[in-house]
Amino acid sequence: MLKHRDALEFDLLMMGLDLWDWWRTPPGRRLSTRRVLLIAEHLDRFGSHFWSEILDRDPMSHEQIILGGIFYALTESEHPLMTMREDARRERLREEKKARIRAAEKRRQAFFKAEGL
Repeated sequence: MLKHRDALEFDLLMMGLDLWDWWRTPPGRRLSTRRVLLIAEHLDRFGSHFWSEILDRDPMSHEQIILGGIFYALTESEHPLMTMREDARRERLREEKKARIRAAEKRRQAFFKAEGL
């Protein structure tokens, strides 16, 4: 939960709660650990930023999920918003691979230039 504390803090702020109240010393504490865990457990699994980070997907409303299902039923392909995070991850990996290939090519050219070939 601490790994995703920024997302949890955002969701709590939307509820009018401050995560800082959990970190305060007990006399001034307004949020107990039990209460934070209870709130986090009952956050919306699709719309909350906390659960979206844990489940590694973008936050979506129920309407967006339904519309994505309708789009899939009509076109037999996923709506781009449903695969946006995975598409961005694939693109990042592709760019990293291109950068490694370019670096290897530069090293190879430098080697041949140094050898006089």
